[in-house]
Formats: sequence, structure tokens, C-alpha cells
Amino acid sequence: MAGVKFPFKNIVPLLTLSIGLAQRVDENRAESMTVLYCNFADFSQELISASLEQVLRSSDAILTYENHYFFILQYTDKYGATIVKDMFEEL
Repeated sequence: MAGVKFPFKNIVPLLTLSIGLAQRVDENRAESMTVLYCNFADFSQELISASLEQVLRSSDAILTYENHYFFILQYTDKYGATIVKDMFEEL
């Protein structure tokens, strides 16, 4: 599954929404969200697309600006973000 792509201009509303959801859910249990940044300037579009398909979940948001990729990962803490980062590095 790959994440859902959004125009970069929507980064502020998506972050606001994600933070609000994390705060609301956190009232009942410890949930979190992570913003992950990657610069894929040195990689082909085919490799990037394949990597996104393998690593990201359907609940993850993808925002791109040129070769800069920002991922909003719902229900992902620091440990989970490290796993996602490591998965990208292995590909």
C-alpha cells in the first residue's frame, strides 16, 4: 500500500488536522503522529514509487515539493518512524 498524495500547499492544514487528531485520541490512550522528511534527489522516480508502495500505509500522507518528500504518519511514534526510515534506507 502507498500513502495518499496531497499537493504541498496543503501541508499546514494536514499538519493541523493530524495534530488535532493525535491530541484528541491521546485523551483516551497514548497515540502519536510523525512527520518524516526525505530528499530523494539522487533516486529515479521508478525507485521512489516502488519504495513508497512498499513502505507506506494507506493512512500515510505524502506531500512533495520537487525532490523533497514529507510524510505525515498517523499513529506512528519515534520507534515506528525509525523503522520507516530504516526501510527507506534499505531500498
